Amino acid sequence: MKLVANIISVLFHPLFIPTIGVYLLFSTPTESISFIKAESFYYFDEGYKLRLYSLLAVLTIAAPMLSMVVLKTGRVITSYQLENPDERKVPLFMMLVYLVIVIFQLFFMDPDNVIPLMVKYYILSIAAAIVIMLITINLIKLSWHTAALGSLLALMFVYLRSQINYNEWIIPSLCLLLGIVGTSRLILNQHKESEVYLGALLGFATTFIFTFFA
Repeated sequence: MKLVANIISVLFHPLFIPTIGVYLLFSTPTESISFIKAESFYYFDEGYKLRLYSLLAVLTIAAPMLSMVVLKTGRVITSYQLENPDERKVPLFMMLVYLVIVIFQLFFMDPDNVIPLMVKYYILSIAAAIVIMLITINLIKLSWHTAALGSLLALMFVYLRSQINYNEWIIPSLCLLLGIVGTSRLILNQHKESEVYLGALLGFATTFIFTFFA
């Protein structure tokens, strides 16, 4: 059982979720309620899609993973599981720095405002959630996994409210996935139930608030 839980935790590691979230936004076939084609991200320019995927893959997956290896090699952290709350601070802050770079690229390197605001505020909301996790880290070890999945759920929930003709199983599937990932963290004894639930609530709330009016 723990082997399966470990596989799930790795497959849905928080580092992967921002890229997965943006990919889902742009790859989900939908039609806008207003019937304005541009308001359905599915029809977004393919070139820009690839640039966004590449930016996120490099700065939110590849760079943080390499940094984690460096931290482990330098014995700044003793385990990739980050079981010690004090050891979680450096990787979380590191991820925040990478997200700030992404945010700078999205907001200030897009003078024509081609990239949808929802994408920009989604990444901003993840950064905000990490700030909250850093502030509260000495009080509670919030689940980064469920925070990331909760954020993804909120993103798709808010986006699909403005769309029609999409797969109605997307939201239930994400809810199920959130439950599976949360359960895997409990099986591995990485978190208490309250930490799993509050992590999911934090991720959902921050992204919902940031993207609702985008």
